[in-house]
Amino acid sequence: MAGRLLMKNAAPLAGKLLKPMSPVTSIGVRSKVDVTIDSNTGIATITMNSPPANVMGPKFIQEMTEAISTVESEAKGAILTSGLPTIFSAGLDIMVMYQPTEERLRTFWTALQDMWLALYSCGKPIVSVINGQAPAGGCLMSCSTDHRIMLEYENDGQGKPNRIGLNETKLGIIAPFWFKNVDKGKRPRSITSVDALMDQSSIKEIGSKPNCRR
Repeated sequence: MAGRLLMKNAAPLAGKLLKPMSPVTSIGVRSKVDVTIDSNTGIATITMNSPPANVMGPKFIQEMTEAISTVESEAKGAILTSGLPTIFSAGLDIMVMYQPTEERLRTFWTALQDMWLALYSCGKPIVSVINGQAPAGGCLMSCSTDHRIMLEYENDGQGKPNRIGLNETKLGIIAPFWFKNVDKGKRPRSITSVDALMDQSSIKEIGSKPNCRR
């Protein structure tokens, strides 16, 4: 029931920037990840708003984990999207990993895994509305939700075609073997093992999971 209600709320957002559909309540005060809950439907909206690219640094990861916990305890489900006009999320903040101490890297990596596990195992359904570019960790984040809807173009239809993929394979970082189960398209290995950022036409060609909307 909650899943059907969530899709009913998420689908109209594909093709336009996120706008409240009824009175909402803002939950907590966060600088990078905002959570509101629709008072009529009980559906939350998790909005990433960390310019310029919603990169995943320590503060972002902490706030996202808290947001997922809020959804788990207070909402029927959630829509995950971006408040930026051209970027869903560019993935990890690589500067955090530049010349780190072992302790700093261990703390960061543990927090990242905690965030991913919270998102992947959330007891409430979550739909990603991919309204911008989603490379690397942005792809992983959206694939960790229950369903994905990708807009064809960034900036509410006025920008470049949106693309998604695990382009970190170009750096020799390969997705684990079990990740193929996340996206059961006709050729899922095209996403998980090739340096390729895919637009709508490429996604449809390989039979991948995200719904594509104009």
